[in-house]
Amino acid sequence: MPRRECLNRRCRVLHSGPGPRCPTCTTQQEQARDAARGTTTQRGLGADHQAAARQILANAELCAVCGLPPTADDPLEAGHIRPRVHGGTNDITNYRAEHRSCNRGQGATLRKR
Repeated sequence: MPRRECLNRRCRVLHSGPGPRCPTCTTQQEQARDAARGTTTQRGLGADHQAAARQILANAELCAVCGLPPTADDPLEAGHIRPRVHGGTNDITNYRAEHRSCNRGQGATLRKR
């Protein structure tokens, strides 16, 4: 894979990773995005969400979206099948295990079971 310059104007390190930014800048960008999202409680996902998420993830081995196992860089998290913005609830039947990237990549779209 050819080496290219990091997209971050302050960095400009040459890298051969898959994305436009070097691994360090990619990690920093993800951390900033996660911090801006707020905690689950700040987003209206309280104790009922956390209990359901623990239960769903306890036995999960594969992502329901792509069918691959979790990795250190892309762990599984509990995703809503019917997003709350579309009337979904925090009931355990409305959750499934998804990679972080699969879950966030779908946003507030309705998912197939």
